[in-house]
Amino acid sequence: MVVRGRTILYTVEASDRAEPFTADMELAALYALAESRRKKGGGRIFKRKGETWGFLAKAYYPLRVKAYRGSILLFDLLDLNKAAVKYRVMPGLDSLLQSLSSTRTAPAFDTLLVKALSLLDRFEGEEVVEIDGLINRPELSSELHFLLRESRGFRKEDRAGSLLFTPVVNKERVEEGYKAILGLKRRVRSDIEKLERVKRRLGGKMHLIHQAITREIDEIKRKGKRKVEVMRARMARSLQARKRALERDLKRIDREYERKASSLSREKERYEKRLSTIKGQIGALPQEYQPRFQTLSPEERSKVEEAVRALKRGMRELEEKIKGIERALKELEAWRASQRRQLQKAFEEATAAEEAKIKGVEEERERAVEERMSLLNRIYGRVEALYSKIDALIGVKREDLKELDSLAIKVKGKTTNLYIPFYLVSYRNQKERFDLYPPVSASRPKGRPSGSLEDRMSKLLVPRYKFIDQVLLKGMRTALQESPPFRNIVRRAGEEADLLRRPKAVERIRRGLRALRREGWLTDKEYLAIEDSLLPDLGG
Repeated sequence: MVVRGRTILYTVEASDRAEPFTADMELAALYALAESRRKKGGGRIFKRKGETWGFLAKAYYPLRVKAYRGSILLFDLLDLNKAAVKYRVMPGLDSLLQSLSSTRTAPAFDTLLVKALSLLDRFEGEEVVEIDGLINRPELSSELHFLLRESRGFRKEDRAGSLLFTPVVNKERVEEGYKAILGLKRRVRSDIEKLERVKRRLGGKMHLIHQAITREIDEIKRKGKRKVEVMRARMARSLQARKRALERDLKRIDREYERKASSLSREKERYEKRLSTIKGQIGALPQEYQPRFQTLSPEERSKVEEAVRALKRGMRELEEKIKGIERALKELEAWRASQRRQLQKAFEEATAAEEAKIKGVEEERERAVEERMSLLNRIYGRVEALYSKIDALIGVKREDLKELDSLAIKVKGKTTNLYIPFYLVSYRNQKERFDLYPPVSASRPKGRPSGSLEDRMSKLLVPRYKFIDQVLLKGMRTALQESPPFRNIVRRAGEEADLLRRPKAVERIRRGLRALRREGWLTDKEYLAIEDSLLPDLGG
């Protein structure tokens, strides 16, 4: 089977290395490092059985690089890494847009705003879209930039004798994941566009409602003003009529008063004249008889006195009648004043009633204007609150877009398969244990290397991409530990690709060990011990 794609060298030489680091040295260093990590068993009290070698195999981790708008989407074809993307479902924006189009009146618009505020208060729910194999690590862009620049064509000799994992995620599923991301972005953009349409339509509808209410207020004011003008003109005419009627009634009362008062006054004058006459008679009567009054007989004197008494009685009667007339005049005056007050009061009450009607019309007009203004202000407040909610939702959706964009790694690359080399080691005891070694940079010894064998090999073989070890191989380590089926697959494939069962590979390890000893990475004792450890494997 022809395998197309790209890969990278497992080992590159560090910039400070003067001597070439051969493929034999690569195998030997890996074997020495793996051997240093093999548990040897022992124990003073409780003897533990040491681990034996299972296999040492070179493997390739399959990835899919998918070009994506100047960036790449990176898919783990073993599906040990995957991304779960949440899509927050918007409430019924289509229904809201339709309602905004069909709403005509301000009260209906106000009611719709209340419903819209409740509608946009929260999302309807979440949809979780799992994208098989997608590696969601935007921070990898810097490393992947250099990794892709370093990559080269995957050759036949690269695959020879190596373990190439069969992809779990094929090209079709990669395309499905790619389309799922594009579909989610379209949905999010559609949500943003609909929210912006709602906002624009709200603004347009608010403008129309404002105009309608303003026209209604102007009409209320115009009609109210016209009605008041008509009422005031009618009131002015009725006021003139009432004034004329009042003047006529007042004159009538005055005339009746004058007629009655004149009659009483004339009568009073007659009584006063008679009274004056009687008073004169009373004063004159004794004088008339004065010269001879003393000479009058008792009978004549008695007649004179009786005449005086009679006159005085007549005078008192006249005085009583005059007083009665004066009381009648006062009562007549009071009647006239009362009648005038009643007419004036009736006039004022009628005028006040018309003024009250006009004031009632003006107050009703003001109430109607205030109601419209209150409705307009309420609508403005709710529209502002709705704007705020929409802006917040648009912000959330734009963050969703950023999150979707962050699925892409900001590095340029073409769509291809990318095979990452690593070494797979198996140790066996009661349980099987696996160790994985990512691509490395081979350094040069600085003086005589010190430390344990593991320390020295770790200084020689320095992993050059954290991404490979912390993302790809970490996922594989977890799967080997937690998934027996996956562990069985890896075991069978590793045993088939086991380098320790191939004499040529073992011979290459030996040549590499000698080169490592010459550079000072291995002591003579370590060299002999590691070479001896190869014999059982070679013999197997």
